[in-house]
Amino acid sequence: MDNTRQIPFSPPDISQEEIDEVYDELVFKLIQLEDEKANKKRESLIKMLRNKKSYEMKMFLENNEMKQIEQWTNKIFVDVLFDSEKDDWN
Repeated sequence: MDNTRQIPFSPPDISQEEIDEVYDELVFKLIQLEDEKANKKRESLIKMLRNKKSYEMKMFLENNEMKQIEQWTNKIFVDVLFDSEKDDWN
């Protein structure tokens, strides 16, 4: 014996303005998410390119040349030879 009652359901009246508003919010959020995703990819690419340039520089210099630069500057040759935020060579 089924004691459940059927309640008629009718969707609420939604105006075209409300639909447009929700649609615009969804599109805005999707664009925001895509921008965040693109920024992460861009940052990753920049980091990869910086590492590649550092590697190329190390490949360009002979080991004794790197040692000489380290001696002259009292700096260790790493991925960033000069960081203007930290180093002052004046």
